[in-house]
Amino acid sequence: MNQHPELCNFGEVLGGWTLPARLWTPARWLGASQAQLMETVYSSRAVYYAAQSLSYLSRSIAGRSTHFRARSRLVSLGVKEFFIHLRDPAVLGWFERCEGLSIIHLRREDLLARALSLHRLNLIGRAVTRAQDGAAERISVDPPRLLEVLDELQREAEEEDRLLEQLSHHRRLSLCYERDLASSDAAAHALARVHDFLEVDQVPLSDTGHRSAVRGQPLDGIENRAELEDALRRSSYAGLLCQTD
Repeated sequence: MNQHPELCNFGEVLGGWTLPARLWTPARWLGASQAQLMETVYSSRAVYYAAQSLSYLSRSIAGRSTHFRARSRLVSLGVKEFFIHLRDPAVLGWFERCEGLSIIHLRREDLLARALSLHRLNLIGRAVTRAQDGAAERISVDPPRLLEVLDELQREAEEEDRLLEQLSHHRRLSLCYERDLASSDAAAHALARVHDFLEVDQVPLSDTGHRSAVRGQPLDGIENRAELEDALRRSSYAGLLCQTD
């Protein structure tokens, strides 16, 4: 989205690992809320230009394409957040009250693929590869632990639906990870829908090369695949195996 000259997305802001959240720590010690952090990110010109400068510098050092655009040229300014950060009542309240808010909701419907992505992330520190990286590294998965993670993800999916219902008064575009980001062509089509939704002109964009580390069939690359499939068939998640056929 940040390739578009009239859009700016700050990325993740509320996660404790992010630079904005770390810089906000002194304010939090003084009683400032995460909702106030959101308001600052959206309203402060100083924060906007500091973020633009840091992005420009880091991309320049890495030898990547750079951009630096005036805030006055923007049609839409946004953040990218995991729904779990809306568990904070102050944050959820800020989203509920925010006027002119448009929500682009990206859902992962394949719980098995998501669980294996989380396992890979915890095991090797990466859940995303680039297109040129080739096949993902083979891993082994503990079946009982996978079933526990699937239970957790199912509960999270239900909670996500409840939180979205509280934001149903806002404009919303819903996308499916498995369908709308399945390939570079699908991603390009999805991005065109995003541009229409945000009411900006279509512009040609380059493929970033990002791909899920669990590409193709979720169980590809699992060393103990037969053991895992057997455990799934004997569980309430047997239907997830049909999604991999």
